[in-house]
Amino acid sequence: MVRDVIAAASLLLLIIATKIKKTPPERPQRPLIKKYVYWVLEKWMFVLVFFLLDPEAFHQIDFNVVGRGVALDLSDFAALIGGLIVSIVSGLISPQRYFRRKKTEEELYSVFAKKMPNTSGEFAVFVGTVIALVVSEELLFRQFLFSSFYHAFHLQGDLLLLVSAVLFTVAHNYKKILPISMIFVTGLIFGKSFQVSGGLLYPIILHLLINAHLVVKAIHRMRAQKRILVTNPTGEPMSSPSE
Repeated sequence: MVRDVIAAASLLLLIIATKIKKTPPERPQRPLIKKYVYWVLEKWMFVLVFFLLDPEAFHQIDFNVVGRGVALDLSDFAALIGGLIVSIVSGLISPQRYFRRKKTEEELYSVFAKKMPNTSGEFAVFVGTVIALVVSEELLFRQFLFSSFYHAFHLQGDLLLLVSAVLFTVAHNYKKILPISMIFVTGLIFGKSFQVSGGLLYPIILHLLINAHLVVKAIHRMRAQKRILVTNPTGEPMSSPSE
């Protein structure tokens, strides 16, 4: 019981710390591959720390005891996966075609545009990073959080689901209402799929499908950069990849 409380409190403190931390002063830009590796090591270091704090929290959860909340069927999530695949396929259309006026990189390729790969080698590491971060987040925000908060605070069913979705949203540290709302909804979806299936496979698949849009947008961005190099071989900066 004491170990569960310490572990749950540690996760809360970590989330709060990521929310209130100040932006560090500008430093020389780290190469993208090193940056990707750093992100993965950081997230998996947290997984290791929480595993050492409370290894039992990583055991399979009995949702017949913890509670599954509002009853849903796995077929509902199969339909959801189909809808996500459709959205990913639609994302294969170059984003420049959607706009007549010039757009910034962030508008075209998301807030992560400046962190996206520029070469095929960086792209391979980027894809691996997306997968590694998804698995680590599911281990922390579904497996560990559900187990530790159930044992420490006796949260059950949809109350536990709601708390996990809120903390998942806060940890992502977005500022605008739309991405905050989307993260909260996806947190509910991942959590409910975890409750219904009783394992991490479904939430990991759903999470990967949702994050696949970053991979698609990274491909579009790399193609746009190649077109810029062809039309602007001097390498002078251009205001937008849609030019």
